[in-house]
Amino acid sequence: MVRPDDSTWEGMFAKNPFSKDDPRHDEAVDDLLRVKEHLDLFDSGALDKRPPEEAPVEQHVAYLVGHVVGRFDILACGLSNRVPLTHQKALEYEQALDKLAMVMLTHADSLRLNALPKETIIRELKVQLECRRKYWIGQVLKQVREAREATRAQRARDAVSPQADASHTLASIESPKGHEINPASQIDHSVVRRHGFEAEMDRHNSIASIVGRHDSYWENGSTRWRNDSNLKGICTDLDQSEIDIPKNWKTAKTPSLTGLRLKGWGDALELGCKKLITDQIRYSLEMVRKKTTSSSREG
Repeated sequence: MVRPDDSTWEGMFAKNPFSKDDPRHDEAVDDLLRVKEHLDLFDSGALDKRPPEEAPVEQHVAYLVGHVVGRFDILACGLSNRVPLTHQKALEYEQALDKLAMVMLTHADSLRLNALPKETIIRELKVQLECRRKYWIGQVLKQVREAREATRAQRARDAVSPQADASHTLASIESPKGHEINPASQIDHSVVRRHGFEAEMDRHNSIASIVGRHDSYWENGSTRWRNDSNLKGICTDLDQSEIDIPKNWKTAKTPSLTGLRLKGWGDALELGCKKLITDQIRYSLEMVRKKTTSSSREG
């Protein structure tokens, strides 16, 4: 059996960037399977859009160029999911896209195009691939920047939290002179609040656990979970795990829904409520981060 090399896209995905004892190793394998799945579905759909033989040459050229660029987008997206969120890895990703573009151009140049103008096709492909290459590099650099900003913001919150906790603790044990605190009433209220908090934290932890299946770096500030493909998988898992959507979504009391009643996470995504979903998930992730930070200080 001939092993794929870097002259094919299969060769570029053949080497897993993570060791077998790294949990991200299996995720990279899953990424490859998803890429193959998307390519097969894309190719299948493209066959239905193939222009007839008697169509103008320009239409055939546009079809071929669009097909190659579409495959490039799928592969570029798959490679981006393998990039740890650092500037160095972003540079390596840029080099990988350069190589991928060359692979696509080489393949197109080897095709038998009959009466189609090959020089025109290759020239247009170079323009389109360069445009898409810049787009995907920009996406990864944006994720790196957001991850760094999230890390700095978390450090700033961690630096402030100990002072806030100390002030809260002092206020809870002090009382004005001449007024006694009823210990029993304090315990009763705290039990009620703790019960509600813990119930809500269970929900936050469940959401964070599901996000971790699709983006293991979210705790470090990664925002890959917001990618369309990842978010779709997250919504599916949330529904299958029977994690309910907020009550206001069901009753259409959320202003942005303008009377629309949602049934579940997947339903919300299909109806274009991506921002509503990401805001809700982001809040849960933030709560889990704060809880983890608080527990580590107490420990």
